[in-house]
Amino acid sequence: MNDRVRKLLAALAALAALALLAGPAWAGTEERLGTGGNSAGRIMVGARSVGLAFSDLAATQGVEAMFGNPAGLARGDANTEVMFSHAAYIADMDLNYVAVAQQVGRWAASGSPRRC
Repeated sequence: MNDRVRKLLAALAALAALALLAGPAWAGTEERLGTGGNSAGRIMVGARSVGLAFSDLAATQGVEAMFGNPAGLARGDANTEVMFSHAAYIADMDLNYVAVAQQVGRWAASGSPRRC
């Protein structure tokens, strides 16, 4: 066998061994669930969606859809929509959400959500 082929096979075997060893590696345990980054991104906005626990995700349209299903933004009926949402949570946490959607053409809409 050629020396180049041997090196290539050795590199492939080493790569396969690393892939097999990395399989059982876990990034965290069940006790650490929810402590990762952007955990605030899971807090829902919009009274209707919160009340229905986002079960209306596929049917939501207009500016409220911008948070969970941006494709529903194009299904809105109004040319311009504005949404303000304020939620007071435990431990003095507040979630303020402002979203504006503007129809820019016959088949398109653009929006800009802001969480603070």
